[in-house]
This record gives sequence, C-alpha cells and structure tokens, in this order.
Amino acid sequence: MLIPFFYALRDAKLPVSVKEFLTLLEALKADVVGYGYTPANANQADPGGVAVGIQAGTNISGRNTVSDNKLTAATAGNTAASNLASLVTAGTVNDPVMDVNNAQTNRATLAARVKNEAIGIVAGGNIVDGANSVDRNEQTAQSYGNTAGTNKVNVSADNILGTPAIFGVTNTQDNIQTSPVAVPPASITSEVLAGNIGIRAGSPDGGSINNSVSTVSDNKLTALVGGNTATANSVVLDANNTIDRPAATVTSGQTNGMALVGNVLDSRIGVSAVTDITDSNATVSGNKLLAQGQANMVSSNDIQVSADVISAPVLQVLNTQRNLVTGSVSTDVSRSSIGINVVGTLAAGGVLTGSNSTVSSNNLTATAEANKVLSNAITVTGGNTILNALAVNTAPNYYVKNDQENLASTSARLTGAGVGINAATVASLNATVSDNILVAKAGGNWANSNQISVTAENTIGASSAGATTGPNLFVENIQNNTATPIPGSSPAANSSVNALVDGVNIGVLNTGTFNNVNASVLSNQIVAYGYGNWASNGVTLSQLTGNSSQATAGISNLQMNSQSITSVVMNVNIGLGQGGAGGASGGASVVSGNGVTAQVVGNTAANRILTK
Repeated sequence: MLIPFFYALRDAKLPVSVKEFLTLLEALKADVVGYGYTPANANQADPGGVAVGIQAGTNISGRNTVSDNKLTAATAGNTAASNLASLVTAGTVNDPVMDVNNAQTNRATLAARVKNEAIGIVAGGNIVDGANSVDRNEQTAQSYGNTAGTNKVNVSADNILGTPAIFGVTNTQDNIQTSPVAVPPASITSEVLAGNIGIRAGSPDGGSINNSVSTVSDNKLTALVGGNTATANSVVLDANNTIDRPAATVTSGQTNGMALVGNVLDSRIGVSAVTDITDSNATVSGNKLLAQGQANMVSSNDIQVSADVISAPVLQVLNTQRNLVTGSVSTDVSRSSIGINVVGTLAAGGVLTGSNSTVSSNNLTATAEANKVLSNAITVTGGNTILNALAVNTAPNYYVKNDQENLASTSARLTGAGVGINAATVASLNATVSDNILVAKAGGNWANSNQISVTAENTIGASSAGATTGPNLFVENIQNNTATPIPGSSPAANSSVNALVDGVNIGVLNTGTFNNVNASVLSNQIVAYGYGNWASNGVTLSQLTGNSSQATAGISNLQMNSQSITSVVMNVNIGLGQGGAGGASGGASVVSGNGVTAQVVGNTAANRILTK
C-alpha cells in the first residue's frame, strides 16, 4: 500500500529515499503515526478508530505541534456544485438567455459517523520539559440529502441589452420518504462518538504533565446533518456602460420529509493527565463542540448587477421551504467537555498545582432548526443612474421572498457537559475560565440578513421615457410553524419545539481540596433558546449625489406559530469548587458577569429600511 505513496512523493519532486521509507515503516510499527480511510459507501461513512498526530508508549518531551488536520466522514444523496454558465466579451450582448437548473431527489437512508478517533499528542507515560500545541484540527461527521452550491450565471460585457435579457439559477430539492414509507422509515444521521482532540498524558496506571507549556486552540468536533442545502448560487451581471432590461431570478424550492439526527457524544477537547499537572501552563481556547441539524437551508444566494446605467431591471430571489411532519430534527451534545482535566486513579486523586491555566472563548452548541434562509441578497450598483423605464409599476422590480412552513418537531439537547478546569486537588493555581458559551437552540423558521441594496452615484428613479414611478424594492417573509399530530406517537402528541440544557458546569471544579487558588470565572453564558418564527431583513437605498430618489421600498412579515415551545435550563453550575468536599483556603477568586438564560419566542421580526 505504501509503495505507490512513496513513488508519488518522488514524482512530486520530494527528496525521499529508501531511508525515509524504512523510517516510515518503523514509525507505523511503533504506533508513532497512524493512517486512516473513509470507505467508498454511498450510504454510510465510518472511519473508526483512526489516530492522527504524535503518539508514544512512554514519555514525550521537546517541542511538538499537531495542526490543520481533518478527519471527515461524509455522505450525501445528491450534490450539484460549481456549475457555471459564463459569457465574457468586450462588446455588446443582445437578448441573452442563460440559466442553470438543478433538480434533486433523495429517498435513501444516509449515515456518517466519526467514532473513537483522536487527533493530538498522546503519551502513554509522562509529558515533560516541552512546549506542545494542537491547533486548528477538525473531526467532522456530515450527512445531507441534497446539496447545491456555487452554481452561477456570469456575464461581463461593455453592454448587456435585452427585451428582456433573461438569466436564472434554479434549485429544486426533495428529501422525502418512499411511497409507501419503508419500515423503518428513511432517515439521515451524523454522529461524533468518543472523539478526542488535544494533549493527553497517561495510562490507567498514571501519567503526568510536568514543566511544560500546552496549547489547544481553534479545534472543532462537529456533527452536521441536513435535508436540503442550497448555498452560494448566484447571477452576476457586470457591464462597463449599460445594462438594459435584465430579468434575473435565483430560485430555491426545498421539501424535507425525513427525520434528521445529529449527535456529539462522549467527546473531549483539551489538556488532560491521569495523575497530575505540575508546574505547567495550559491554554484551551477558541474550540468548538457542535451538533447542528437543519431540514432546509438556503444561504448566500444572490443577484449582483453593476453598470454605469441600469435600466428597468426585474430581479428576484425566491425561496420556498417545506418541512413535513415526518421531518423531525434532533441534536444532542452529551457527556462531552472542553478544558483542562486531571482524572486521577483508583489509588490517588488527580492533582493540578503550580500552574497557570486558561480556558476561554470555547463553544458547546446543539442546534436543531427546520427551515433557515440566511444572507440572500440583491445588490445593484450604478456608477451613474438606476432607472425604472416601466410606465406603471405593477410588481416589485427588486424582490426577495421567503416562504417557509414547518410541521415537524425540533429538539436540541446539551446535557452532562462542561467547560473549564477539573481536578480532585487544586493548589497554587492561577486559573481563568472566561467567555465560554454553552447553547441549546431549537426552532421552526428563521430568515435573517436577507437584503436588497441599491446604490447610484446620481439618480435612482424614473426614466425620461414616460415612467412615472421609480424602482420598487420589497422583502416578503411568510412563516408558519404549525402544530401537527405526529404519526404513530404514543400517547398521541403534536409537533413541538424543545431546547434543553441539563447537568452542565462552567468553572473550576474539584472534589477534594482547593488551596491558594487565584481563579477568575468571567462572562460565561449558558443558554436554552426556542423559537417559532424569526425574521430580520433589510432594504438599503444609497444615492451618493444628485437628485432625491424616487424609489419605493417595503418589508412584509406574516408569521404564525401554533407549536408549543419549551426552553429549560436545569442542574447547572458556574463558578468554583462545585462538589468539593475538602475545603478551601488562601487565594483570591472572582466569579462575575456570567449568565444563565432560558428563552422562548413565538414570533419575532426586526426589519430595517435605510436611506442615505
């Protein structure tokens, strides 16, 4: 297996010889390095038990770095990406008709699983006299029914003229059950099980970190699951002089009817030792444990039009999302942690002493949402003038519409998790646990940061050819989060939204003594958030010089929620010494600016029209 790899390195002009080949074989035999693979199976991906990094059966010393590695298990029913219809010319384009169309249907069960995998620096004995870092590594399980991304119509010319000129990108996606429904029904699952990223010392018999600097930062353990996703699809028109009568549409139609499950379970990011951490500095920052599920997602689809003069455009971004009652979304982050941990043995408790320890800006999140539309835009930039040449404005010239309906349950759980520092005995320690966030978020329909932006140097208005009104800019949101009987539920139940945070800790935790500790536990947050419908969108008109604008603008929100929404935070601790039985003495500690929030929202809309 390694011989082709060896010759590939030579073909790439790398100076490898028989010596390097034999060294690699010795390292594999001694388990100093590892290798892994992702099976070529359309329905299931499970690397399982792969190790990436630096491993030793006994001690590790010196400077060691493990960075920018990725372990990924991925499945997808259908993928449409990087389809391009492009026309670039120095002349004039007359009456162009250009489009990209994608139609996708998935009916199969899909599963992606990352299990018992480790990335980092692992010593069977002690880590001593060193500087070790584990940065920007990722373990990801992701599974999607249908994905469409970076599909584009692009035209660049001196002039683009039409009667009209027609451009479009269309994505139609159905992630639905077979008919009749299979037993068991089809579903999509992504899981990270017993994932580990970081620095570890010890075996069950013991192991220490002494006189060392340890850094674990910006790593991710992520489970992503979705029914339909359409991202970064666009129409881009760019002319040096004039664009006349462009009709451009970016359309996404999505239906999901499969149950989606995303879990991160029994996983860790951080620095750990079995027996003790002594005279060592450790920093664990910017890391993420994330389980994210979305039935339908449309993001960053846009229309961009730029010219000196733009006349009579009709530009539309249209999104329709349906999540059927069988399309429940559930995510779970459980029994997982980020931080610094001395676990101890049966013979002796773990000791953390003589150290500076920081755990900051880390994130544990479980998110389950039905329909989401994010950051879709129409952007029109006229170097001189933007005109409406139509005598009567019967419909919006610039139109962003989001039509969302959810009939299914969504559930996000964050349980038995923690962020911070954990040891049986804590002594002579300077510790900071700050700006960490633990969130469980569940919801029905979300439309955020969808924008229409029109900018001209001189005039935004009617033409001199008889038009009486200027451009009409309109953003419309229709959102229904509807309680629906769940088929086969016993006892009978309706669909609902549930966000739960239970049994989590943030801070410095000890089960024994706590002496001469200077600890700061600051600005950490624990949040459970449930919503039915949420919208925040905007329109911006910018006329830099010249006459006043004749444009009209509007935003409309129609929201209905009938599902029950529950957000619960229970059995949580933020602070120092939770559960400590051995008393505390000396030191100066601060616990300040931390928050615990449980919030439910039926409908909310915050929209803005801005002129300048």
